Amino acid sequence: MKARIPNRRLYTANQRMFHQGNSRSLENPTADQSAPARGIEDTGTSLSEKVRSTHHPGDLEEIGLAIASVIREGEEDILIVASNDMSHFLPDERARSVDKMAIEKVLELDPMGLLETVERERISMCGVAQVAAALVAANELGASKAELIKYATSGDIFGDRAQVVGYAGIRII
Repeated sequence: MKARIPNRRLYTANQRMFHQGNSRSLENPTADQSAPARGIEDTGTSLSEKVRSTHHPGDLEEIGLAIASVIREGEEDILIVASNDMSHFLPDERARSVDKMAIEKVLELDPMGLLETVERERISMCGVAQVAAALVAANELGASKAELIKYATSGDIFGDRAQVVGYAGIRII
């Protein structure tokens, strides 16, 4: 699936997926209001709230598959965006080390490996659940590779390397 950005709406994990009783709408008021998407229950809760409420691999897989189902049933190309920081308030060298482990799992398109790595290494990646669900969706939609666009820490910008926050831009296609 190719994501075309020009002249298209972007839907992010922070936007409401369950809009006015229609789980298919993805905040799109022109969407067909007659049939909810398969696999998603309309509870009036935002997708972001659902994902943040769990780190259970089975739940995140279910959410990712539901996202893929909604996208597959739609007629527009949709870009999935999962935005978060990497590690928080570690010395720069340590942040780079643990972030590399998490980034490797994303580059391998391995959502469960990402969850395991973040838990095992105690990486303070605040949006790991969102990224795991997005990876499940991307895999279900046929993603074939991921590319690291850039990695940096706040130390690169501000110069203080005693306690940094890590950031990575990764494209999945």
